[in-house]
Amino acid sequence: MSQATGSISQGTIQEQTKTLQGLRPVALTATVNGIVLDRSTFQALLLVLSVGAISGTPTLDVKVQHGTESDGSDMVDAVAGPLPGSGVTFAQITTANQDAIELLVDVRKLNQFVRPVFTVGGGSPNLVTSLIAVLSGADNYPA
Repeated sequence: MSQATGSISQGTIQEQTKTLQGLRPVALTATVNGIVLDRSTFQALLLVLSVGAISGTPTLDVKVQHGTESDGSDMVDAVAGPLPGSGVTFAQITTANQDAIELLVDVRKLNQFVRPVFTVGGGSPNLVTSLIAVLSGADNYPA
């Protein structure tokens, strides 16, 4: 079998991606910042949001912020990049819409550090939530 020419894909899946936790499983009752991720040397970020048990009448909005400080002290809201199908906010989670969902983020024009921000609203909100982050499109592969 011959390899396709012009392929941008090089190296193994382990070399092309890095999987991290963006939010450890937790019952959200108020707005929280997720884990700050170092996206340097990667071109895209896939965020996978999972919501389990819900009580009350909550809403959950998740957005992406970016900055230059590893402690997240200078984070600002991200703006969507040109990668087709990419964005910087999830569809709002409610009791009627709580399935695991994905968000593709074009990080090429974002600062080195990114994080998800979880804004909780509604009546007596409680959402068991977690987020996995998969960085992809590594600029450099091991030899």
